[in-house]
Amino acid sequence: MDPRKLIGTWVLTVLLAATFAMAGFAKLSGVEQMVHEFHRFGYPDWFRLLIGAGEMFSAVFLFVPRAARLGAGLLIVIMLGAISTHLRFEEYSAALAPVILGVMLAVLFVLRQPANAIKKLPTTDVYKLTAKLLDGKEIDLAQYKGEVLLVVNTASQCGFTGQYQGLEKLHKQFADKGLRVVGFPCNQFGKQEHGDSSEIGAFCQKNYGVGFQMFEKIDVNGNNAHPLYKYLTSAAPGIFGTKNIKWNFTKFLVGRDGKVFKRYAPNLEPKDLVGDIEALLKA
Repeated sequence: MDPRKLIGTWVLTVLLAATFAMAGFAKLSGVEQMVHEFHRFGYPDWFRLLIGAGEMFSAVFLFVPRAARLGAGLLIVIMLGAISTHLRFEEYSAALAPVILGVMLAVLFVLRQPANAIKKLPTTDVYKLTAKLLDGKEIDLAQYKGEVLLVVNTASQCGFTGQYQGLEKLHKQFADKGLRVVGFPCNQFGKQEHGDSSEIGAFCQKNYGVGFQMFEKIDVNGNNAHPLYKYLTSAAPGIFGTKNIKWNFTKFLVGRDGKVFKRYAPNLEPKDLVGDIEALLKA
């Protein structure tokens, strides 16, 4: 995970924990008593405002797509500014209002993205890319032009490894109609694909009789991600606009035109893709 996102996750977790702790204290003591205690221990209104700001900015950083962060951050600043004008600050805490605003603006500066934050896709379709088979031979993906592709990042020691069976079933059921299932082993999730190409090939054949095309082990996330996965994740982001592959057996369907049709979560069984596959094959 990106170190900044890891830090953002911990910040959001701590702030949410603080919020729930305050809510629990309020339920036990009553809201008025809670406010009194906060003031007695040096946690006045500005402290609660700061916690709320931290939560919202952390959430924006973690879940809002980059291109929308600046707008979301500005909206939060405006909203918090409006709220702060209605809070009854104590004399000593009112002097800290500029500091609070400064912190908010500093976080906003970190989150801000340039106007050209939406980058162009690395390619316009998968046919302009190449990939290496398990035997090391590099092939042009243009050989799949006009066919429907089901692209899957695989692993031999994962809880979802049994999906090889479902993928092979799809291969046998639809290969004659134009579906090509292609597997890309990856060791980035729990180190669950540590074997070399020969071991991966032997495992797939022995345990699942895999007949669809398997490729050389690659990275699907990070700076060394294969160009195919840079394209797939850019064309079809995951939940909340996040691009990174979350786990083994994430699936992508690519239409006959080489454009990504849809992205599917790892826990979705191959059989659940039948409807979409049939629709693409008829297109």
